[in-house]
Amino acid sequence: MTAETLKSLIPAFPGGKPTGRIYPAGAGLMDDREGETKDTAYLQIIRDAEETDFLLFCDTLDAEGFVCLFSRDAAEGLYREYEKDGVLLYTYYIFAERTARVILDNGSTPLPAFEEAPHAVTPFGNTALMQYALHYDKMIPGYSCDCGMLYAVRLRSGHLILVDGGEKEQATDAAVADCVKKLRLLTGSKKLTVSLWYCTHPHDDHMDFFMKLLRVLGDDMEVRRVAFNFPSNRLLKLPSYIPKLKERLKTYAPEALFLRLHAGMRFMLENAEVEVLHAHDDALNPDGWDTPFDLYDGINETCAVVRLTFEDKSLILLGDVGHVNAKIMMRRYKTLSCDYLQASHHCINRILQVYRNTKAETVLIPQGTYNLERGCRRNFQTLCRIYGKKNMLNGDETRLFFDDPVQSVRVSLPKVGSVFDGSEL
Repeated sequence: MTAETLKSLIPAFPGGKPTGRIYPAGAGLMDDREGETKDTAYLQIIRDAEETDFLLFCDTLDAEGFVCLFSRDAAEGLYREYEKDGVLLYTYYIFAERTARVILDNGSTPLPAFEEAPHAVTPFGNTALMQYALHYDKMIPGYSCDCGMLYAVRLRSGHLILVDGGEKEQATDAAVADCVKKLRLLTGSKKLTVSLWYCTHPHDDHMDFFMKLLRVLGDDMEVRRVAFNFPSNRLLKLPSYIPKLKERLKTYAPEALFLRLHAGMRFMLENAEVEVLHAHDDALNPDGWDTPFDLYDGINETCAVVRLTFEDKSLILLGDVGHVNAKIMMRRYKTLSCDYLQASHHCINRILQVYRNTKAETVLIPQGTYNLERGCRRNFQTLCRIYGKKNMLNGDETRLFFDDPVQSVRVSLPKVGSVFDGSEL
């Protein structure tokens, strides 16, 4: 797509310095290995823009018949979503960067349609958070793995938010069966209803386990929504297992709504609030303000960072973010806060900017003691100094947290699973 083509669909931004290039910003549920698809998003970056330019742009959209579906003014920026005749547009302005982004969001569900109101019947009085214990060991392809993560939030209705999923080597039959058992205990139901599956970024240690859950459970798991923001295969060569994930979603969750996550989005799923803090749109071509990268510094830099808030508790999911993401986020937010903070990249990445400027009570580490005492030792010791060793909870056991306004209860359950058993994914 060219700038002229974009102009034929939406008004031109009235100020600043627009990039001449319109970036393909990733497909949705379609396979873009052979080129751009009908659900490929497109992004234009406007640098040296003023807040007044952005507000004038929004006024122009209103005047030309675009309907504003979402509007949020935050300390760090201004965020809007518009729709007209099937054209969905997400746009935002960041004060610290003096930069606006305009995204043609093909294939994404409009935010108001993606939300879910609280259920009238709430069989559970509180919300539960689970960090599932995967098997962490040496990184030996086909045998064992030193990464992977899987989180679950049980909403008051008994429905679930699932985050990511471990690598193939961790998705043994025993581990998957144990995970299903724990999810059923949490929800009190044989059939699992997943209000949302959110994937931080397109690495297999963040989706394989979930793919196997889809196949094993079949009709016993209903996935209602899927959210991620994977970059374009044209700008960053994506792994070959991404199409397999999308095919499996089409097979086992054909009715699921899809949302491409962008910074500034905020929406409700029953009693949980989902807020997007960062996505790969923010890491694309940031060289206009201090960084030497033209595109991305690898797949980990394309993480979508989300804060989930429930029962007055919050969890920030960093995925595998690295230094570029950390610099962008801290320039934008200065400080962050949460009750639970997921340690980035299985305690491998040393993102001191984020850790020193994020207030958290508990650090959840999707990593085992074996690696925390070896390759991750330095970063683990840093986290202990910042947050206190007693507040570190690693992946040696499955951790359950039950929170409500009166009390918080923590339960630890033994890990089930071992090295890869050769089973089908």
